[in-house]
Amino acid sequence: MEDNGAAETGLMLGTKNDKFTFGVSSEGADDGDGKLTYLNSKEPFDLGRWYHVVGTYDGETQSIYVNGELQGRSLEQHGPIKYRPQHIIAVGGYVDSDENYPLTGALYE
Repeated sequence: MEDNGAAETGLMLGTKNDKFTFGVSSEGADDGDGKLTYLNSKEPFDLGRWYHVVGTYDGETQSIYVNGELQGRSLEQHGPIKYRPQHIIAVGGYVDSDENYPLTGALYE
């Protein structure tokens, strides 16, 4: 994903402060240089504990689940995901054209 100033494209599943978050930018909600919608989990996560976190987007509905429980849903985004050709695919961290934040934690499957 890319989230630099007004340029907002791609998608991400990760954390923001003490909550899980799922961000999506689509062609249908594009304001010219992309627009991200972030869904955050309702409750903060506990460090040192395992969670099952899933983000889904079907072209109409964006949802985030934590341990099988729906935590947030939005209809703001619609259509194909807005990608840029130079997007970096990152697992276990946040990477865009000018930032790199590796995961402090663990991933399983």
